[in-house]
Amino acid sequence: MWEFGQALHTITDMFSPAHAGFQIWYGPPIPTGLPIDLIRYYRYKQYADRHSAQESLAVYNSDPVRRQNIINAAREVFKKTFGDCGCCS
Repeated sequence: MWEFGQALHTITDMFSPAHAGFQIWYGPPIPTGLPIDLIRYYRYKQYADRHSAQESLAVYNSDPVRRQNIINAAREVFKKTFGDCGCCS
């Protein structure tokens, strides 16, 4: 289920304005124990805050077509992975 969740996250993110185009996710900076870590984490926090604002519930609800595309993509990948249970038709 964890792997499915990771894949589903990737698929649904393709519809997010924050993920327009394709960006590789490197995660937070790795701590080095050097003072530069403070600058790296500050920049990372700024990036994460901007990114989070673009993926809010308000953004999700603001575009019904995008929202439906996300739902359809999630249902389709669920069906392909686990079979069609008939509950999402």
